[in-house]
Amino acid sequence: MRIKLAILHSDPVYLNRLISILSAKYHERLALYSFTEQETAMEAIAREKIDVFLADDLFGIPTEELPEKCGFAYFVDSPEVDTFKGAPAICQFQRAELIYKRVLGVFSDALGETSVRNLYSGSAKVLMFSSPCGGTGASSLAAACAVRFSAAGKRCVYLNLEDFGSADEYFSGEGVFSISDVIYAVKSRRGSLSVKLESCLKRDDSGVLYFSGPKVALDMMELNAEDRKELISALLDSGICDCVLVDLPFDLKKETRGIYALAHVLVWVCDTRTVSISKTAKAYEALRLLEQGGSNMLWERVCLLQNKLTGDGAFPVPEGLRTVGGVRNVPGRQDRQLIGQLAASAVFDAILEG
Repeated sequence: MRIKLAILHSDPVYLNRLISILSAKYHERLALYSFTEQETAMEAIAREKIDVFLADDLFGIPTEELPEKCGFAYFVDSPEVDTFKGAPAICQFQRAELIYKRVLGVFSDALGETSVRNLYSGSAKVLMFSSPCGGTGASSLAAACAVRFSAAGKRCVYLNLEDFGSADEYFSGEGVFSISDVIYAVKSRRGSLSVKLESCLKRDDSGVLYFSGPKVALDMMELNAEDRKELISALLDSGICDCVLVDLPFDLKKETRGIYALAHVLVWVCDTRTVSISKTAKAYEALRLLEQGGSNMLWERVCLLQNKLTGDGAFPVPEGLRTVGGVRNVPGRQDRQLIGQLAASAVFDAILEG
């Protein structure tokens, strides 16, 4: 099902150019209607059951006459303007992708209470990166894996669910939304969560999709285990990605194991330190005991990714734990330089194998 988008603009040249670009890039997601006269546009809104209506700021739209579920926003000249005449505002002088994402946000907000209307369908693989011991570089490896898979043509989302982590440490892209907006959508249960997620995603030059870090550091702590499961599930069902790389803190509480159950692969990261190997072995044994007799068999989804290898690259592996190999130590690199170099390792390709 496509979103019905109507655009009213006083400049036919701009209007035709925008319609042409949106039609070429999002013809499977948008059904487009264009107008240069307000009266004609208003007549079509109800008749065609328009989902989102955009008008440039030279018009005065009687928003009270619009259908209840029709989202509305004004086109304005400045990206600094958030609202105009009491309605949301969208800068018209920006890339079509950013306009499209704002349209998705307006559409989701207009739906009101959580809607069962599904625009897309699909499934994606989920890889969850964590470490039973701190300081092993699990976040960097998750980001590098996303870059690697993206370069191979997969549509990848890097999802950082650490309390004080941020995808902005590894990626950069354009957009006005952050994971704080995602958290609000999850907690409020309003609108279509899948559509809201797509509107909030940014795209790095590597092709990786991600949510920018929270506006307030405490925002991440608002997400409980059920919220995290709903967020990941919505990404799985949205059809906007082939692979979700989740970076989350490690623990073996029942609630967290419920999140792990969504994973196709649980990637545990350890380094060459004796304490790191020992903690990983104990955690693996604890998981087996906790899940004994259960249906999830989470221990079978665990694979070990070894980081910061030196010398001949060999060190002991906890008994029974599948390993996919390791990544050599890369000293003296900043985060974004580091993941670019790490992404060159073929070890990530083996994670989904076997």
